[in-house]
Amino acid sequence: MTQPLSLVTGACGFMGTHMVEILVKAGHRVRATDLVSAFDHDDLKTGRFRSVIKNLSAQGVEWVAADLTKPNEITKLMDGVDYVFHIAAIFSYSAPWEILHRVNVQGTQNLLDLIKKTPTFKKMILWAAGGVFKFPQSPEDLPIRETSPIDPQNNYLKSKWEQECLVRNFCRENNLKFSAIMPTTVYGPRAVYGGGQMIREPLQMKTVMVPRNFTARIPTIHVRDVCRAALHLAQSDQGNGESFIVNDNSTTKTTDFMQMMARLTGKKFRLLPPIPLGFIRFNLSIAAALGKLRKKIFGGPNPKFEKDLVKYFGVDFLCDNSKLKATGFQFEYPEFEKGLENSIPWFREVYNL
Repeated sequence: MTQPLSLVTGACGFMGTHMVEILVKAGHRVRATDLVSAFDHDDLKTGRFRSVIKNLSAQGVEWVAADLTKPNEITKLMDGVDYVFHIAAIFSYSAPWEILHRVNVQGTQNLLDLIKKTPTFKKMILWAAGGVFKFPQSPEDLPIRETSPIDPQNNYLKSKWEQECLVRNFCRENNLKFSAIMPTTVYGPRAVYGGGQMIREPLQMKTVMVPRNFTARIPTIHVRDVCRAALHLAQSDQGNGESFIVNDNSTTKTTDFMQMMARLTGKKFRLLPPIPLGFIRFNLSIAAALGKLRKKIFGGPNPKFEKDLVKYFGVDFLCDNSKLKATGFQFEYPEFEKGLENSIPWFREVYNL
């Protein structure tokens, strides 16, 4: 029982499953928690992978179903826990504020109240949001650093920033250790939205094509490096009470990414004539509005394009990872192309591409 006990919230999700795997490999005992519905079955649409946690139960992973928004369901969740990796959150640009606040903020408050009463607790790693910074308006605003101005662009990001401030203030007032990680565009096996959708699009093309003026840079990070950074910070005394941008060393333009995908999949690559970015955003906004209307009338999954996500299209992002690297962290996938090579086989197998 000398092995540390780590709690992973949102354990059945994309990043949660990888976090559990990495902790097991590092010799931790793991208590994995998520909603009871998350453990019903694998669900590719919502990005839940019950099978991963179930398979790891043979290696000592303990499964505990719990809803962080219900204090009566989590009274024993922190018993004996050393480290907390808090990933659970509503990730949606279209969810109502009431739901975002109840899960992302109040659910976190409920967890903090338990942490305060746990004598074995050592440190919490919070999954914050890498998108809370002010949109870069000019090259002088880049690269984005932890000290860059904060300006969340939608309710999801506002809830995540409020969550981060809550954890920082609570831990300072109660002399508790924490660090926050701020991942950028996370990709890798089991990614079904965000970075996962970005990879699927060119995999579905017979010829990989992109307009030649799509030169905005994409900030990227492999999911394993996100989770490895979380474990690194948990075990380090550096960065207590601080936030860290988690981004790889790449400065990949959209055109570069599409060319990588063609090269790694053996497909032809073609540069198209320039298309005005404003025209693309206008059409994506219409598609987002129609998708929202369809969901309202007929139900079903969220639309492929969300209004608040469209504004990110074509914006040049460059993120500075020097603060994280100064702690001694080393990437397993420092370059995007190496991470894509690792990820593509999963997408091809799961989506029959």
